[in-house]
Amino acid sequence: MDTKTRPDGFCMDCGGEVPRGYYRHSTCGQRYRLTEDYRGATLARWPAGHCAKCGRLRNRLALWRAARAGRRRRIDVDHKRPLARGGTHDDKNLWPLCGPHHDRKTRRDLAAMAWERASLLDKVGKFLGGVGRSGRRVTQATWTVRLLVLIAGWLLGSSLVSRVRAVDWGAAASARQAREVLVDLAPWALALALLVAVTVAVTLHLRRVVRRLEAALSAVVGGRARVSVRSWKATLRGLQPRVLRVRYPHGYTDDTDGQARIEEVVARKLGWASLVSRWDTTHDNGLLSTPNPFVVNASARWPGMHDPAEPIPLGVDVKNAQVDLDLTERNLLIGGEPGGGKSNVLSILLAAFAADPEVDLYLVDGKVTEQKIWEGCAEDLVTTAEGFRDLLIKLQAIMQARYELMALGTDVEKGVVKRKIEKGDGQGLIVLAIDELRLFTTASTPAAKKIRDENVDRLIDIVSRGRAAGIITIAATQRPSADVIPTALRDLFGYRLAMRCSTPSSSDMVLGMGWAAQGASASKIDPAARGAGYLLADGGTPRLVRAYYVDDADLLDLAATALAARRARVDRLLRAEPAEASAGAADVEG
Repeated sequence: MDTKTRPDGFCMDCGGEVPRGYYRHSTCGQRYRLTEDYRGATLARWPAGHCAKCGRLRNRLALWRAARAGRRRRIDVDHKRPLARGGTHDDKNLWPLCGPHHDRKTRRDLAAMAWERASLLDKVGKFLGGVGRSGRRVTQATWTVRLLVLIAGWLLGSSLVSRVRAVDWGAAASARQAREVLVDLAPWALALALLVAVTVAVTLHLRRVVRRLEAALSAVVGGRARVSVRSWKATLRGLQPRVLRVRYPHGYTDDTDGQARIEEVVARKLGWASLVSRWDTTHDNGLLSTPNPFVVNASARWPGMHDPAEPIPLGVDVKNAQVDLDLTERNLLIGGEPGGGKSNVLSILLAAFAADPEVDLYLVDGKVTEQKIWEGCAEDLVTTAEGFRDLLIKLQAIMQARYELMALGTDVEKGVVKRKIEKGDGQGLIVLAIDELRLFTTASTPAAKKIRDENVDRLIDIVSRGRAAGIITIAATQRPSADVIPTALRDLFGYRLAMRCSTPSSSDMVLGMGWAAQGASASKIDPAARGAGYLLADGGTPRLVRAYYVDDADLLDLAATALAARRARVDRLLRAEPAEASAGAADVEG
């Protein structure tokens, strides 16, 4: 409906009276809305098309740029003081705001009203969580000062209250006891004064760093530049900014030269060897930070295996600590988008297992050539859905035979219970490695669907019962979804590695529902951090790791070494058989 034709002073929904210049009640389902005439009269008191908050032009040029970028720019009439907080509809309480500033002010107003209505306990919780009155998170330095002051105040207050309660103020020696209390509290008071002095000194130092940086940037941009530091780091030069936001005059960084000049000044003044920047030319600001070594640095080379009985070195975490993976009685699911590093992780695991001659490898390769290098070390290598079905049938028979052997090893009278394959039983580990699981669990035709449904059922049986029988399953897929990884199958994997995914739901499909909402979303992994992913162990929380790197030359050497070790083992077994046969014949003759 055209709002220009509505009679002024009446609600367009219920017909009731509304404040001057409005045409809808808030009780009718939406908030009050200004008529076009009254909105135009309010905007006429300000420069045409300008935002009262930032003073930027939001007219033809801004609308043209927004249209080219596919965005919508607007000028809103806002209440300086919200109606819910006692504001009025007076002309002095109205001003025009651009869309971003209107949304930002609305969020601050809502957070301030929530703060006013919150209980004391909720305010303390927000205070400790680093949330200010406006609802925005404070900087790292401010939060640290808050926490230190709170701890010092609590210690001093609790000590003072306990000592005051212990004084018998009615006795004649109350003055002497009071002096003792003051003497005991003197160290605490001195510590509090020292803490305040250090806090003031650090605050002044940080402010001085920011002011010097602002002065240097203002001289370069030819106007006022503002700097807000998001987090700090301790260096040999003292506390230095780690992440900061730079605001500059409108239009200065429309070209890359302006951005490069700002980056050069920041790097020179702060002593940064390199930096990472993200520019928002629409709102004239840029976020600059020191590069994260976890993302920027190349993946370290795989150190190799020194003892097959030890856990497998997989990679490093964000603190550069090595992450080891022990897959004994465990299964691993790897998921992520193409180019994330799944094949590299699978190659590391296969190299570690192939180095142990006692481990039997069964390989399933949807890419045909990805695992070809390990064919000489493997018992079998299949590349089709039909071959995968036959392999699963074979593994199910081996698993059943092992369970029957364990049943024969159980003797109740002797108190011997055999529940799982152990080292020394003569039954080595079996590793089933599946690359491109999607090709073997999805189908497009009814005939292929029957085979693939059978494959899924048999794979679920092997993953669920194979742990005790010494069968380890490692599966990797590019597009994790419900049809590729059924929930009944995913939940059986004790270890899950979610490498970079396109959406949070794809990350949850690997790790489990709910982890993306808690911050462990593989969709947030930087594309530059190849080999990075969230590793989830049994009953734990996802841990961000970056896998080691192993190139083709190293893989060829590892495969040749593993093949030579397996052939030597076969030769030893063949030489041992005649010796055992001759020893048995001698016993018979004796």
